[in-house]
Amino acid sequence: MKNKFVSCIILFATAFIFYGNSISNQFALDDLIVITGNQFTQKGFAGLKDIFTHDAFVGAYGEALNLSGGRYRPFSIAMFAIEKQMFGYTPQVFHFFNVFFFGITVVVLFLFLCRLFSKYNYTLPFLAALLFAIHPIHTEVVANIKSCDEIFALLFSLLTFYLLLPKTEKKIEVKTNSRSNKKEVSKGQKAKGNATVLSESTTSNIGHTERSRSAQTANLITASLLFFIALLSKENAITFIALIPLGLWMFTNDSIKTIAIKTAPLIVVSVIYILMRAKFAGIVGDRVTTDIMDDSYMRATMMEKLATITQVQLRYLVLMIFPYQLSYDYSYNQIPLVNWSNPFALLSLVIHLGALVFAVMNIGKQKIISYSIIIYFITFSIVSNLVFNIGTSMAERFTYMPTFGFCILLAYGLLKLLKFDLTGNEKLKPLAIGITAVIVLVAATQTIPRNKDWKDNYTLYKADVNKVPNSARARLYYGIECIGQYQKSKDVNDINEAITQIKKSTEINPDFHFAWHNLGVAYQNINKWTESIDCYEHVLKLQPLNEQALYGLGLAYGKGLNQPDKAIPYFKKILFEVKSTKPDYYEGLGLCYAVKGDYDSALNYFKQGINANPDAGKLYYNAAITYANKGVKDSSDIFFKQAFDLDPTLKK
Repeated sequence: MKNKFVSCIILFATAFIFYGNSISNQFALDDLIVITGNQFTQKGFAGLKDIFTHDAFVGAYGEALNLSGGRYRPFSIAMFAIEKQMFGYTPQVFHFFNVFFFGITVVVLFLFLCRLFSKYNYTLPFLAALLFAIHPIHTEVVANIKSCDEIFALLFSLLTFYLLLPKTEKKIEVKTNSRSNKKEVSKGQKAKGNATVLSESTTSNIGHTERSRSAQTANLITASLLFFIALLSKENAITFIALIPLGLWMFTNDSIKTIAIKTAPLIVVSVIYILMRAKFAGIVGDRVTTDIMDDSYMRATMMEKLATITQVQLRYLVLMIFPYQLSYDYSYNQIPLVNWSNPFALLSLVIHLGALVFAVMNIGKQKIISYSIIIYFITFSIVSNLVFNIGTSMAERFTYMPTFGFCILLAYGLLKLLKFDLTGNEKLKPLAIGITAVIVLVAATQTIPRNKDWKDNYTLYKADVNKVPNSARARLYYGIECIGQYQKSKDVNDINEAITQIKKSTEINPDFHFAWHNLGVAYQNINKWTESIDCYEHVLKLQPLNEQALYGLGLAYGKGLNQPDKAIPYFKKILFEVKSTKPDYYEGLGLCYAVKGDYDSALNYFKQGINANPDAGKLYYNAAITYANKGVKDSSDIFFKQAFDLDPTLKK
């Protein structure tokens, strides 16, 4: 590929061809956390300050989750807030930007590799970038809007590295006039003329040096800012603190001093980022989750944890080579704990340890191979669960940075296998073109259909539930979507499927309180109140003050079984122990007293609810009906008017 511009166009177009069909998708999976269900994102520009001063989960849950070190990724969420401000909640716009930034990343990867491997022709960088663009394992990152944080982290890290690489300069042959050496410099003007020429040359060199230093300083400042953005996008960008100086040492003529000067500003901005992260989100080890759904290694011994992590590394490698049966989830207990007697753990140890030893031993002889392997290991290190708890055993999005190294290695191996001259102007042979075409076509059969699976939650969860049959979360999520389908269709098959899936989730993890709660909701939808009560009581055994379970029990006894005396204690516990003031809870408690004929108590709780929720039309409506039942028409009319003013639909 002689023409860089044409190569860039081809690569960008390829990225769009492979992922363009994801643009028509809806919001899915974690998009709720960072976009549709995030109070800071919903504010648009007004939410930017909160986004940069809070843990990533606060906008969705109101508080940080019990994940060690928290999560601080404000840049991508800020971008979502800006997009929301400008375009509203139009999922196609968000998807378009994901594909666009991915395409830009592919182009930047190509240009970066051209500069890093400046001694070689463009074929290796092009093929590596092409493989990166078409790899099916990237579907989670590109098709799930939330994972734009992965795209930004790599994009801005590559741009940082690109700016710090010395520009390749063509050698300029300087011809001297041999005759001038033979002639004597005459006295007077000739000598003065020569002196004048030397003076101009010297001045020019000084000016050039000053401009060069100024450009270098500007480069360092720009690179530092770009790296800061990469860190604000996602924590794993910090791995480039090791990759950049190592790459400069291996592939450039920069001295150790120069490399240190280039790396120092990156360390400074990293320290600034870590301090900001510590202030707004926390530090590693500051909290420990007690839920195995957020830490699959919680019950593991150290040896089991190390063996399982090593085995997971083999799973990643297999998916990179054979990206088949991809899934959005691999959480508990899809990947059970193993020990060192497991053959796959041992095989993974041999493969990865052998690769690492090879990379270190041949760092001066096989630079491209060694550096590719090192990229793979270093970028994986931070998502391995060795450094801190990442919340799951495995996720395809965690391969996004490591495939950067994997694709370089694969491209290099393929070209070497075909005995392609990487330094000359040799054209690709038909065999090489044929093999590349086959790889592209095979990748297309996996990537393009997989994008469709991300259409929406129901489509995604249904597509993946049987790929990871032992994942309690995958079973639950699909079951919840089936409840939603039933509420739309009233097809009993949907609710039966929901109950089947969520029951399986509780069997995989009997302590999964979310599963028990939603199983109760499923039974409640078909008026199986006794079964729903059993489920909600199971939740209370795990979490005695679980708000949703208490409300479910109050509803089941009060509305479902018409036993207000049994319902009242649950509503009171929510209001006065949990101290939640949602209007539904006051309404439930008031209605229980109204059913008993205790209208004064009913009115008391309706009015307390109105004081806490002055815009809750239904509380006014229920107070109006209660006054009517008491025969107090004037008060009833007043409350009816207020109810209808707040919510005109209540007139129906």
